[in-house]
Formats: sequence, structure tokens, C-alpha cells
Amino acid sequence: MAKRRRDNQKVTQGSGWSLARGKQAPPSALRQSQPIENQRIVVRTEGRPGGKTVTIAQGFRLTDPDLKALAKTLKKTLSVGGKSADGKIELQGRLVERAVALLEAAGYQAQAR
Repeated sequence: MAKRRRDNQKVTQGSGWSLARGKQAPPSALRQSQPIENQRIVVRTEGRPGGKTVTIAQGFRLTDPDLKALAKTLKKTLSVGGKSADGKIELQGRLVERAVALLEAAGYQAQAR
């Protein structure tokens, strides 16, 4: 059943709520993963509040399920927590060298910055 918003646009239910006018998917939502050997991944660290360090691997051109599966494999192998979103994987801790080694072993072109 359709609902109406304040600005009188119809809202329908599908995979989440979206506007009936046909809002396009964001560019980060790929329909098909790109070949692994064509992806250049940059791995770097970033400081967070409270003195926490996060390792960020970005540049992935994978679908969301593929990115989540890769993040899960990295987190399990490195025994750390983390998350994946918007074409990047965040791992808790200072793990640049280990993450680069694992990504290169998987076939990605990874480099540390």
C-alpha cells in the first residue's frame, strides 16, 4: 500500500523505502563486481577520537555482498573487528602491512600509503 509524504509524493515499499518517482541507485551500488586484477586498492591508517587507530582499505569496485564477504574474511584472518561500506573496508588497529599482504595474496593490486 502506498503512503504519502508531506510534499504529496507517493512512497512505495520495496527493498527499503524509496520514492515512486524512480530514484536511481547510488554510484557505489554496483550490479556486478569488477575483475580483481583491475582494482587498485590503497591501504592507509587513520586516527579516531580517543586515540584509536583504524586501517582503511579503499578503491574496491565490488558489489555490497562481495565487499562484505571480503571484509569478513579479512577480519577473521586478522582477528580484528571492522566494517565495510561505500567501497571501503575499515579494520580496527594498525594493520597496513598485514592487510596489504593478504589483499595481494587474494590477487588485488594493493599498496600502503
